[in-house]
Amino acid sequence: MCFGQQVENVPRAFEALASDPEIIFIANSIDVPTDGGHLQGVQVVEQGGQEKLLVSGSSRTQAYILQLDLAAAKAERLIPLMKEPFRHAGGLQVSGIIW
Repeated sequence: MCFGQQVENVPRAFEALASDPEIIFIANSIDVPTDGGHLQGVQVVEQGGQEKLLVSGSSRTQAYILQLDLAAAKAERLIPLMKEPFRHAGGLQVSGIIW
């Protein structure tokens, strides 16, 4: 089972954010279809006690989600969504995902 983040006080959470970005390098051996598209959204989730990032993206031919393992700092899998003309994944919110 996988759970997304829960925030009790959203305005307070935004005020607590640092203004300096944190750079995270991710190793990737997956052929991600980025031609003609871009990354669109990101969500932190916990899966089996490990933090993952789900990144939505688009390309000329399809929409997808790229799953990243934060602890290992590597891409794990590409989850295809839909093909053109429905190739824009958009932002995302995650809640109660099981896979």
